[in-house]
Order: sequence, then C-alpha cells, then structure tokens
Amino acid sequence: MMTWHDVREKQLDRRVMGILSHGASPIEARRSLIEIPRQIGSVDYQDLSTFLPKLELTEEDKDQARCNVVNYFIEREAFTSMPDDYADRYLRDIRRTMEFDIDAAAEAINAQPGQAVLETVHHWANFSVLYETCDQIKRKAPRVDRFILFHNRPDVDPRLVMLESLALSRVKVEFILICITSPIFKYFRQLVTENTVFLCMGDMPIEDAQTKTAAGSFATLNLTDGSGNVAAQQTLSLGSRLARMFKARHYKLDYPDTNRVEMRPVDSELTLRVPAKDWIFWPILGSYVTTQH
Repeated sequence: MMTWHDVREKQLDRRVMGILSHGASPIEARRSLIEIPRQIGSVDYQDLSTFLPKLELTEEDKDQARCNVVNYFIEREAFTSMPDDYADRYLRDIRRTMEFDIDAAAEAINAQPGQAVLETVHHWANFSVLYETCDQIKRKAPRVDRFILFHNRPDVDPRLVMLESLALSRVKVEFILICITSPIFKYFRQLVTENTVFLCMGDMPIEDAQTKTAAGSFATLNLTDGSGNVAAQQTLSLGSRLARMFKARHYKLDYPDTNRVEMRPVDSELTLRVPAKDWIFWPILGSYVTTQH
C-alpha cells in the first residue's frame, strides 16, 4: 500500500527542490527530471494526468507541465544572484510570448478613487506577469502609488525581493511585501494609502490552515485543457476579504489560454482560469477539492 510519504516523494515540486538543495546545478536538475525521462519514455513521479484524468491532456501537455514546474524552481535559484539590469530584461521578455489585455481595467482603476484588489494564480511565468502588469497599471493609472503583495511564506522568494527592488527603481512605484502568517499582517492597514493596489493569489489550497485563517473566503479555480474541458478546484481567496474590508474594487488577473492574460472586474464570486499545464501547483492537487466537467 502506498503511504502518504510515498505520495509526497513522488511530487515533482519536492523532487526539484530536493535536487537543488543538495547542490545540483540547474543543468543537472533539468537532465535528471526532464531529459532522462524523455529519453526512457517514462517518469517515476506523478504527472498532470494523475490528478486530472478527465481533461484531454496530450503527452506534449504533460511534458510541458513538467518543464514548467522544473523551470519555475530553477528560476528561483537563478534570481538569488541575478543583476538588476538582467532581471529587468528577463522579466519583461514575457511580452514576446504573452498578450496582455489589462488596459481597460487599469484605466478604470485610475478613474475611480480608492483602493483596488487584484487577485491572480500561480502561473509558470507568475513573476514576469506580475512585473509587467504592475508596470502597465502604473502607466495607465498614474495615481497608483503603492502595490502591496500578500504572500504566505516567511522565507521570502528571491523573485519577490527582486520585484520589490525593480518596481521602485524601474516602475517608480512602491512595492511592499506582507506575509499573511507573520505578526505584522494585523498591522498592514497602516501601510495602505488611498491609491494602493493589493496583489494576492487566489489559488491557495483549502487545506492551508494559516492561509484559510487570513483569507476567510473561497474561490473557484478552473483548470482547462485545449478542448474546452474544465477541472474546477475550490481555493482560498484573500482578495474577497480585502475588497470588503476597504470597500475596494476587486479585479482578477487570469489566463483564458496559454498565450493570453486578462484583467477583469470580479462581479460576485471569484472564478479564475488557467491552462492546467501552466499552473505550478498541479503537483499538490491532492490538497484541493476537484470537480470536473
């Protein structure tokens, strides 16, 4: 019988982090987890179809999903020593492959006084998309003077630290990081200005007790394939609570397909979309409540 420990050891994200933590280079990590499995035609860890059997996922989809997870964690390691100029070019390079449809929402933020909430998902290019989105919002909504991003890990991702630095030096806007599991979370209101935009992730698993305490609301994450099928996950939403707390306008930033990101207002209940192969959390789908249609 497979134990919970066995399941955890077959999670791709844990494999990547384990290999990198033992001193392997990014090239070695990619070879072990991507290139060798391609050569032998099989993997010894769970793949995307393990959790989403009703989605029509091709072998290319599953291979891309694996590559996205591996590259996501390799990127984290690279940012620990990346110069600002190179990081800026690297992050902005997302414009070559991703179409951004956010102008109308950004202009609405500029036209209406008060705070705004922007909720998104952990896409493989999450940090590049966030950086470009903040830049475009600032261009279309010059009144915005501060972004406050909420995260749930006390050990701050080096990519967030880089975003904090680049936002101030290149985008000319403050970018503040708040950990929702730290004592400072209860005092974050002191950092809020009239022109603040809150950034948060709406795809955290409902089993995350600490996030659940802070969030207090649920959302729906629709994982999609290329054939119109959907696997809906129940997730936690901090953005809904923030919108109520500040009477702020609530927006979502999500992905109707692989090469497009949209920013739209949230009408009532929050529903976010992302292609399953592009979502970084798929290795822990066992922590989510899933319905497929």
